[in-house]
Amino acid sequence: MELRKQGANVLWFPIHGTKAAGRSSEGFGPRRWIPFSARFRVVFRALRSFGRILRIIALPPRNLRHYATQIFALGKALQLAQNVEGRGWGAIQLHAHFLGRTLDVLAFSKVLLPESRSSATAHAADASHPESPQRLKTLVSDLDRIFAASQHVSRQLEASTGRPADLVVHCGVRPQPHSSFRGRAAVPRIVSVGRLVEKKGFTDCLTAARELVDRGLSFEWTIVGGGPLEFSLIRKIAELNLEPFVSLVGPASHASVMSLLESSCDIFVLASRRAEDGDTDGIPVVLMEAASFGVPVVSTHIGGIPELLIPGSGLLVTPGETSSLADAIGSLLSSPNYAVELGARGRRVVEGSFNIEVEVSKLRKAIFEP
Repeated sequence: MELRKQGANVLWFPIHGTKAAGRSSEGFGPRRWIPFSARFRVVFRALRSFGRILRIIALPPRNLRHYATQIFALGKALQLAQNVEGRGWGAIQLHAHFLGRTLDVLAFSKVLLPESRSSATAHAADASHPESPQRLKTLVSDLDRIFAASQHVSRQLEASTGRPADLVVHCGVRPQPHSSFRGRAAVPRIVSVGRLVEKKGFTDCLTAARELVDRGLSFEWTIVGGGPLEFSLIRKIAELNLEPFVSLVGPASHASVMSLLESSCDIFVLASRRAEDGDTDGIPVVLMEAASFGVPVVSTHIGGIPELLIPGSGLLVTPGETSSLADAIGSLLSSPNYAVELGARGRRVVEGSFNIEVEVSKLRKAIFEP
């Protein structure tokens, strides 16, 4: 973790399972043995603060599913607090990524570890479309600091809770070496990466691909990812007769995706859109990763994406407008030199505004040097 590299003593506590923690010195899971005195202190605090705990549980929404998730979150908070007490750490900085269940765990943990400070980072729909605006507003108001992954998310957070982010901290990436072979493939290679869900816009990608084929343009389009829309996308590829042009290859490791972006990608496309349930992308990290290699990027005007693909550093179209998406991709297929120039400018934006070292330094100073 970059925070550790910059000198912060950072540990993470997994909400789901502990195997990952056991494989990494950067995380900690439940200890098999915790001193009785540590357990007693935490349980005593829980009993003494039972009214506060009940008020958190009682926040909307009020249904059986919600109460079950709250009991789960309280259990995790007890586990975390007992581990902190058992290690003798004293006051710590609690931080949650995303304003969902992790924020619930943090809220209970702050009650059980009253000397600790708390902060969280909002990423996308967790700020704009919370399950309960009243609950989110209450829990966010109790945080010492709140951060957002983009200016767009900060505005959404203020609209939902009345509190804008104290600081925008992008999910940055490390600048990668630019490939001198970009754009030299005999057949241009398009890549898209993401979970196969509605908000990623892969159905729009296939419609645009069909239009590009009808225009007589040649390309090989690889879609990486898994998810609930896999079989419907396979059917659509067959219906549009796109088998010679589009490959749906399933999930891949991060290392494999990075290798693909570095050596086998001439254009990166992510046609993000708003899902029916309101879910949207913030600034997908894979867009930053593609741009960091100097790959020209095509995406949509949604969420915080325009903050990354500023004019001249990438191409943006209106979500759902497949003809405009085809036009943008076609302009890069038809002009390899323009594609290379666009990719180079996008890479400079990542180096300047989405560099993980710079962004994490901002977060570190905001948390540890308030």
